[in-house]
Amino acid sequence: MVNGHGGSGFVLPVSGSQSEMDAAIVGRFRTDRGREYDEFTEGCEAFLTEINKESRAGKFTFAELEEREQDLEKLARWLAKIRKRDFFPDERCLTAVGLMDRCRMALEVFSASVYEGEDVRDAAGDAAHLPGCDGREAGTTPDR
Repeated sequence: MVNGHGGSGFVLPVSGSQSEMDAAIVGRFRTDRGREYDEFTEGCEAFLTEINKESRAGKFTFAELEEREQDLEKLARWLAKIRKRDFFPDERCLTAVGLMDRCRMALEVFSASVYEGEDVRDAAGDAAHLPGCDGREAGTTPDR
């Protein structure tokens, strides 16, 4: 089948038991994914640091929120790619998922602060959290 697709393959004898080989293969995959999860963790920590820095500075602007939303989307795509390659997930996967949740929650808090700071209210008079959350198109005004 490999040859039929223009590829080639080799069968090589390997010393050691099947369980030793299985452990070596799993270990190699986990090491490779571990490095990726470590980098992802650094990215999340940088995201959380930036959110905290902007919050302490009171920089609750829509421009800042949009930037952080883009950063979060990038992190989400990155984690999805790592998990797709992670055939033997371990505690690092769970840790990364938890860290991603922390980033989402931090952005939600930051977003609420932006909307509150900008005094954007929904039809009930509550601070709106997302444009169009009351069923209207973003940027439209209610019928009077």
